[in-house]
Amino acid sequence: MSDTAIESSSADYEVTVSSPATTEQVIEFLRSKGFTGNVGINPNYPGVIWFGS
Repeated sequence: MSDTAIESSSADYEVTVSSPATTEQVIEFLRSKGFTGNVGINPNYPGVIWFGS
C-alpha cells in the first residue's frame, strides 16, 4: 500500500491498495480501528481510496 498526496479540493490523500487486500477490506479495517474521516472509492479507479477532510 502506498500513499500520495493529490491536488484536489475534495480529497487530501489517495491510497492505492494492492492484493491481497481489497479497498473494502482496508476501509473496514480503518473503521474497526476508530477512523472516522471521509473515505471514498470510485469503480472507475479500482484499488484506489481517497481520504478527505
